[in-house]
Amino acid sequence: MTGATNAGRRFVFRPAGAFSLAAAKAFVASFAPFMGPEAAAEDGDDCLVLAFLSDDGRPVAVRLHQTAERVVADVLEGDGGDGLRAQVARILSLDTDAGPYEAIEDEVITRVRDQHPGLRPVHYPTPYEAATWAVLIQRTQRVQAANIRHKLAERHGAVVTIDGVDHLTAIPPDEMAAIREVWGVPAVKVPWLRAVGRAELEGDLDAESLRAMDPAEALARLREIDGIGPFGAELILVRGAAAPDVFARNEPLLHRVITHHYGLADPSRADLVAIAERWRPRRSWATFLLRQATPR
Repeated sequence: MTGATNAGRRFVFRPAGAFSLAAAKAFVASFAPFMGPEAAAEDGDDCLVLAFLSDDGRPVAVRLHQTAERVVADVLEGDGGDGLRAQVARILSLDTDAGPYEAIEDEVITRVRDQHPGLRPVHYPTPYEAATWAVLIQRTQRVQAANIRHKLAERHGAVVTIDGVDHLTAIPPDEMAAIREVWGVPAVKVPWLRAVGRAELEGDLDAESLRAMDPAEALARLREIDGIGPFGAELILVRGAAAPDVFARNEPLLHRVITHHYGLADPSRADLVAIAERWRPRRSWATFLLRQATPR
């Protein structure tokens, strides 16, 4: 890598409520092909390296470790600008108090939460990467979409080398906005990918702006991006912008997960929404937990 660097900077987080970096690492290691952050295990369960594009589109890498009361992030490579600390916190939900989540009084959530102590949602590095995935996954199997995403990263992404190991990041948005063809992607999706790149460059996928909006407004704004429908908008807001209290009404897999955990027969969407009301103000956290606790 070349250019300015913030290598040597250190960010210290003191999580409000329970947090397990080991649990976050286990999730990232399992789901990196589908989510984007490149992860590498370090010695010990509570150390993790993440390589990703910063909010301003530059490749960075951080190494995280956890002590009794702190999570420490050391910048290894790259320059994520002044917003890098906030971005790392957002990816690992360290910017949100876990107290309201721990206070949810719901028998299912309590049981599953006790089985996964300290597990908080792990998010896409940026809403832009969530939007890219939302396009790639449409009418495509997850494994195939992940392979396409990896090919994109190999061809267009940045490379961050840590301890002799290369880590790929997502394709930068300026290159995405100009892309003309993508291996394995139907021609109809290519303009949608360009639209996602343009939306990022124009500031329409800014995480803090999306989180500051009323969720209904944010979802409506996201659906204005070509190729982003109701499911994709929810994915971007919940898993990209890290909105902590949104129930995804257009995600069939999530609805099957809830049906499984609550032993329901044939619930309506209204039934599922009513159950999710018990999880306020951390509905996004509760749904993340239930997904991880569901046998695959």
